[in-house]
Amino acid sequence: MNIKQIDPIIIFSVFQSNKTEVQNLENHLNVREVLVLRGTPFRIVQGVYKNIHELSFVLENTIPNFVFAKKIATQFNQESILVRDKYEEAQLFMIKDHSIVNLGILSEVNESFAKSQDSYTWDVQNNMYYAIKSRK
Repeated sequence: MNIKQIDPIIIFSVFQSNKTEVQNLENHLNVREVLVLRGTPFRIVQGVYKNIHELSFVLENTIPNFVFAKKIATQFNQESILVRDKYEEAQLFMIKDHSIVNLGILSEVNESFAKSQDSYTWDVQNNMYYAIKSRK
């Protein structure tokens, strides 16, 4: 699965700043196993959210995947999940109050632009960076 090939996507993580790296990796592997058992196609990417590095999952943006991501994000005390629609518009779905924060366009960017942001995604397998850009 390639981020670029799937227009509507969901990106979420189970990493928590109050957990050790080992605990975060265990949680990540447990969720990965659930995704495999569900038969859900996914991609693992390296994310940075508010300048904190984490492994993230990318899923196709379907209702069952959104429900799953929301459930997992709630279980692991995540602030939000990122949702991109077929027009590349990105929004944060806030877990606690179910509000939506419109971000802009989630698109492929160069490494230097990505690393100048406090949040971005790096698809290591394809060496592609993604970040939010304003719609022109």
